[in-house]
Amino acid sequence: MSHRNADSGSGPTSPLHVRHFGPKIQSFEPGNSPPNTHMGRSRFIGNENTHDFLFPAPRVLLPNGQLVACDQEPIRTPDAVQAYGVLIALDKSDGSVTHVSDNTFAVLKIDPSVILSASKFTDLLTNEEAAVFDDQYHYCLSEKMSSAFTLNIGDVGCFAVLGEPTTTNPDLLLLEVEPSGDPALLSPLSSKSAVPVSPFNPHTISRTLGNTTRTNNFTRNFTTPLPAGGLLIPMFDLLSQLNNALLKMDNLDTCVKMLAHAVRHITSYDRVMVYQFDSTFCGHVIEEAADDIRYLGLKFPASDIPQQARDLYMINKIRTLDDRERPTAKILCKSEKWAQQTLDMTYINIRAVSPVHIKYLGNMGVNASMSITLMHNSTFWGLIACHGYKAGRPSVPVRHFCKLLAETFGSIIEARQLRKSIRDTRSFVTVASNPLHGSSTVPSGPQVPTVVAGTVSDLLGLFEANFGILCVDGESKLLGETKVPPREIIDIVNFVKSRHFERISSTDRFKEFAPGVSFSVAGFLYIPLASTVTAGGLGDFVLFCRLEQVQTVNWAGDPTELVSYNPETMSLEPRTSFQIWRETVRGISAPWTSDALDMAGMVQLVYGRFMSVWREKEKAETRNRLKNLLIGSVSHDVRTPLNAVIGYLELALESPMDDALRENLSICYNASKSLIFIVNDLLDLTRFEAGKMLFRSEPFSLRNVISSTIPIFKPDAVKRGLRFEVACHEEVPNLVIGDGPKISQCLTNLCSNALKFTESGSITMSCKKVEETADTNILRF
Repeated sequence: MSHRNADSGSGPTSPLHVRHFGPKIQSFEPGNSPPNTHMGRSRFIGNENTHDFLFPAPRVLLPNGQLVACDQEPIRTPDAVQAYGVLIALDKSDGSVTHVSDNTFAVLKIDPSVILSASKFTDLLTNEEAAVFDDQYHYCLSEKMSSAFTLNIGDVGCFAVLGEPTTTNPDLLLLEVEPSGDPALLSPLSSKSAVPVSPFNPHTISRTLGNTTRTNNFTRNFTTPLPAGGLLIPMFDLLSQLNNALLKMDNLDTCVKMLAHAVRHITSYDRVMVYQFDSTFCGHVIEEAADDIRYLGLKFPASDIPQQARDLYMINKIRTLDDRERPTAKILCKSEKWAQQTLDMTYINIRAVSPVHIKYLGNMGVNASMSITLMHNSTFWGLIACHGYKAGRPSVPVRHFCKLLAETFGSIIEARQLRKSIRDTRSFVTVASNPLHGSSTVPSGPQVPTVVAGTVSDLLGLFEANFGILCVDGESKLLGETKVPPREIIDIVNFVKSRHFERISSTDRFKEFAPGVSFSVAGFLYIPLASTVTAGGLGDFVLFCRLEQVQTVNWAGDPTELVSYNPETMSLEPRTSFQIWRETVRGISAPWTSDALDMAGMVQLVYGRFMSVWREKEKAETRNRLKNLLIGSVSHDVRTPLNAVIGYLELALESPMDDALRENLSICYNASKSLIFIVNDLLDLTRFEAGKMLFRSEPFSLRNVISSTIPIFKPDAVKRGLRFEVACHEEVPNLVIGDGPKISQCLTNLCSNALKFTESGSITMSCKKVEETADTNILRF
């Protein structure tokens, strides 16, 4: 059965044979398939030897023709592409074509059967173009990343992209081509529709669409259009000027305004909007460039861009639809072997748009669109959404220019956020150093939690919190001032303790976080300061609280009516109304930003460490106090009987006795006195640790100290056959000022060591003066 290409009106004469397996399906002309029927898996096989190929059957999503939910559509594997471009799948092993879209004659003037029959794709190219393609092909294989280049296929000049390899089709590389001279390409606004320069001037931004003089801040005259093909020099010059202008902008609103107007005037779309996503991925239109403002300030529910679509926007950062009503091009395959594989078009720019989104755009009256991803710190920050009410698309260079502009905008957001983070960090360092009061040591005492509470209160401004709560050792302290009743604050603390958080936690929807709990506080940020559980049932923590912010949200249509039921088709369809639908939102606070969470990590690190060191110091001081009490108690218990022994020895020495007994009692007496000195030394050590003086400074007889210390060791020396002698030189003064007991203890230790390590001979304790000044004698023992 032969077919004539419907797009061109005339086509190849070689027939394409359709074979049906299983239930008979309706035949159709290639390129004439109705829109919105491409999504679905179809099986089609042919014969490589006879060059018979089969077009896929029109795909019905559900038996009754209903649209499936947008988040369930196979958007990565649509089995179709937009008709303005051609998709070619190549076998990695030999470079042959395994799949091709059915619109090759309309786009490239080459019949699809010719492409599928070629032994290698490069057989369709000139030697020069084949060399260019081979270089890009091997680069894509070796680097495992996409590659964009220009390529002449036959007489048609094309923009070509070899897609990044996928795990779904590990044996294939997908090539998409788009003619560079397509008359359907949009042209930038002409001089008849002059574009003002004022939106790009940070000092004179205006929504008024009128002619203005060129300013020094932005020198590009947009009344001179960029060529549809996008000449490189004007585009790079424009990108440089836009980048410089964005860098000079003093606030984010001005940057966003400039971005929207620049994209509109560069691409010639009728409407350009900048969406910013909130934490739930609802999109808020923060800027709109159009002749009539319709959507500025409106909010679109997150379901309009479901999770799988958001994931795809993170990979393919620019997405184009040139004509909503134009039929899609379906995929042909070479053989039954390749018919079993669904082509993963994750990295393909021309992949067909889902029927749900097509219907959605139709309900908005949009015929052509382009979406550009805005990234911030590797997160999906927002979108630039371009709408056209007539068919058309920007050229590939212009699209890449807009992508670079969006990346520049993302870098500027990151730079601004980084500068703010640096300022906040400096402020935090200033506040966090207050507990030390400039000291390098951690203070001690029970007043420390109060000091910390005072400094943490200074952080309320950095966290933009209404008030805070510091809990240390089970006791809570209020940070800042608040009208929240004390009973509610106690309930908040008890609630937080009951949840046993182990890490930094936050919410801006307390009621959703804790259903059934009624608090005037709508948001909190919990920062643990210690992992150990205290008597209060939880480690130390600080809680920053925010009150609710009553908001009036202007939705683009009722957010609760995401789909509508069409009784005529008995199917679910995307919502049709985008009229303003106002909602008053309560129980929500300002969201906690990523910067606030990063700052919370620093609070946890600095104050948590501070509290840990303080607590360890308190424990050490408690141990020291107990030790001193113990030493004092033991010393008292020892000194009392020892003083009694010394007293009785003194009485005994006053009685008449023989010389041998008197000498022995004297030795006992001196030893007991030495023991008293040791006990006193222990008490002195405790006094020193308490900050009191360790050494005495009082007159004493040095010769008496020497003569009373040595006799203690003579009996032991005699038993070991050693002579123990004392040599005190005449120049040694008798009366000196110092610590007599300490000198006695030193001499005792010295003699004890000498006796311990001397095996024969004699031991001599000598004392002589080695130096004398006006008021000091230096003695050597």
